[in-house]
Amino acid sequence: MEYSKHTTQAIVEDPFKVRPGTQCTVEITYSVKSTHVWDSSTIFSDTFPGLVVPNSIKCSEDIPEGNITITESSGVYTVKIDPIGKGSLSLNIYHYEKETKVLTGISAFSRTNQTYYKDYVLKDGILMPKTILVIGTISGAYEIKAIKVTPIVTNNGIDYWNGYRFNLDSQGLLEYNEEYVNILRKGKQTVELPSDFEGPFLQQTVDNKKLVEFDNQEWKDGYSEARGLLVYGEHVLVTTDKSLCVFDVYGDFSSILLENEFIIGYDLTYYPDDTIGVVVDGKIHKYRLKHDFALIDRENKRVYFREREPEFDVTEA
Repeated sequence: MEYSKHTTQAIVEDPFKVRPGTQCTVEITYSVKSTHVWDSSTIFSDTFPGLVVPNSIKCSEDIPEGNITITESSGVYTVKIDPIGKGSLSLNIYHYEKETKVLTGISAFSRTNQTYYKDYVLKDGILMPKTILVIGTISGAYEIKAIKVTPIVTNNGIDYWNGYRFNLDSQGLLEYNEEYVNILRKGKQTVELPSDFEGPFLQQTVDNKKLVEFDNQEWKDGYSEARGLLVYGEHVLVTTDKSLCVFDVYGDFSSILLENEFIIGYDLTYYPDDTIGVVVDGKIHKYRLKHDFALIDRENKRVYFREREPEFDVTEA
């Protein structure tokens, strides 16, 4: 668990664990302080709705360990303390409770929001905002003890290329060759941050701000879910909630080489007849790969290649 450098009401995650825009289940374990005035000539007995251990019991006088009995039934803990004859005592008992929230991660900063500009990570010298989860205040919490974050994602695609395994999940996190990349991200952008920003910057502005270049891990506009994956030659085909996208396997997966907005499906597979199958509404739809390697101008003895474009298109089979 790591708090934001700006507030204890928000925690930060690596953008390659939780991408901005990803929903997460956040389980918060916290302690609750219960204060009592105990007539220590009598037995103390009370119940608590969360975990209680002997160290959870604090008193203005030492209580022998043998005088404390803690029992549990259906998640409820009963604390019984035998008399110690020390008069009226202040007794604090701490018990643990859990609260679960569903939160959506946001980018620490972007062109439209710079709230958490001190929360960032450097990867290979490139500045990337961390992902922020705003937990807010927990009613009745004395102290937060642990926070467990679980991204709500599915493993949508697995394929192999040149001995490398490609894994893609629904938040668009692609893992291959021990690398992690968020596909269809907005990519390199610049933003002006306050003067106390301590990371690398391009220049100081006239109004004493810092112009910063960063790699924005947010989804490109219009995209929010990755679905299926297929590696074909030196290209990676991915279905999303907006279209079928084709990427260069050697690229950074922020730029699309080819896009077909008429193909919106899930799983992908390749057939020996040079077609691909896409699962759409529970059925497999086949599409033909239309090759266009080069344009040959025989009259002028020239060959024209489609630079920076795939050597194929995808059409209805």
